[in-house]
Amino acid sequence: MLYHLQNAGGILKAGFAVSSKNFPRAVDRNRIKRLIREGYRIQKKELEAAVMKNDCCLNLFFIYTGREMPVYQEMLISVTKLTDKMLKVLNEKDPANS
Repeated sequence: MLYHLQNAGGILKAGFAVSSKNFPRAVDRNRIKRLIREGYRIQKKELEAAVMKNDCCLNLFFIYTGREMPVYQEMLISVTKLTDKMLKVLNEKDPANS
């Protein structure tokens, strides 16, 4: 996951990518992006709250680099770990927690 954090705005945006080199069929790439988006959708509320609290602009970009078709549960766990790390970054930025 790549991210870009700016000071003002209260905006949260996300993008998703899967390599056509690893998955030549568009059907497979789209399936993986749907799985990532669903995992992100479930975790999104916590990120939105942290972004609004800190009044910052957060742009996320999820890139799937695996070579095998993922299972939903594995993808959900991976996205949860990534969003938890992002929440830690946002909470460190918050002056009230310092």
